[in-house]
Amino acid sequence: RAMTGSSRAQVLTPPGRGAIAVIRLEATPEALKEVLERAFTPASAGSPIIGRVGGLKYGRWMEGGTGEDVVLAFVPNGVEIQCHGGPAPVERILNSLA
Repeated sequence: RAMTGSSRAQVLTPPGRGAIAVIRLEATPEALKEVLERAFTPASAGSPIIGRVGGLKYGRWMEGGTGEDVVLAFVPNGVEIQCHGGPAPVERILNSLA
């Protein structure tokens, strides 16, 4: 699923139900920071919103409906958002990114 500007989101896991779904968000550092500040709340209060490449952050994706527990895995040029598997959580997160 393409996004505006230089940002792009795509689902990496196959469609259907599963334990975990992974959405990769590729964005400029500025766009990534803007999205995460708007939508993600880290579980550790006061934790920086952006992690280092190879790092993980646990928290809640609060935009797009009820909060969804997620793990963010920071990769070069973006982040992989790991959420509960199944179509509903994936759609909520994708809609919030659109």
